[in-house]
Amino acid sequence: MGQWTRAEIEAAFADYQRKAAEAGRSGDWRPWVDQFTEDATYMEHFYGAFRGREAIYT
Repeated sequence: MGQWTRAEIEAAFADYQRKAAEAGRSGDWRPWVDQFTEDATYMEHFYGAFRGREAIYT
């Protein structure tokens, strides 16, 4: 069995989606971005790869 339960993963994903929806509504992306680790790599289908939390934010 994995480190996290299915319920924990589903709750984290729901929080991720909630923060993304709020960021899209408000224009404040900081709470959404702060979910990522400092060294995260985010792959965006149109813009490509962003490396690091601040690069994802900007």
